[in-house]
Amino acid sequence: MSYEQDGACILSIEATQSLAEKFDLSPLDLDCLALEHDVLPVRYVKNFNALQVKEQINLLRSKVALVGLGGLGGYILELIARTGVGSILAADGDVYEPSNLNRQLYCRQDKFGQSKALAAKERLGRINSSIDFQVWEKTLQGQDYKGFLRDRDLVVDALGGLKVRRELLQQTDKLNVPLVTGAVAGEMGYVSTIYPGEHGPIDLWQGQSGAEDTLGCLSYGVCLVASLQSAEAVHILSGRKPSFRNKLAVCDLKDFSWQVFDF
Repeated sequence: MSYEQDGACILSIEATQSLAEKFDLSPLDLDCLALEHDVLPVRYVKNFNALQVKEQINLLRSKVALVGLGGLGGYILELIARTGVGSILAADGDVYEPSNLNRQLYCRQDKFGQSKALAAKERLGRINSSIDFQVWEKTLQGQDYKGFLRDRDLVVDALGGLKVRRELLQQTDKLNVPLVTGAVAGEMGYVSTIYPGEHGPIDLWQGQSGAEDTLGCLSYGVCLVASLQSAEAVHILSGRKPSFRNKLAVCDLKDFSWQVFDF
């Protein structure tokens, strides 16, 4: 159930589940308790030493709200769940359609017409059953945000289109929760981190539709932006300094250029 590896005590997945049941703890709490006593849960072994034990505990104790489970959202969910963000609440009221196949991680040919939220719930249960993952099978609007963002440490924006992004940013600002936002259009993408009361990409947005409506959306651009958003979220939640606060980071995979602008 536990074993030594390179001088470290490793806790198996089976041991986590068994001990959690024995001591009436959640697997998440058991993993945190193990780390506090220098026992490493095996699912996170490869996180060390890129992450310190204290940083991993911070991640496991953190609470994230993820808005959108499509292109960006599917990859972000996959990455932060595997890294060990302990509590993730995600919302998406959409269903899969054939045009999602080119970029949405959880979309399959046998999933057309099925809920993106429920597909994510099924997937995460098979990847990291130790974390707390909940979904809202709905498109958030108005008063939904107050309950959805309650007690969350960070919000990650994986929406499409500008109108819904404006509302999300307004709500995170109102409810005093920092936001990591990102978008993709063609082979270009951007990432920015917005704390309440600070400037962000909303200052540059015009109209109601995003550039992805005319430029398309390629899978590798989605993966890159989702990875950047996930890394920023992990850095913030683990206790590190955010890299994109008051900045707009823009990447273009046509020529592999990278620019960072200050707000």
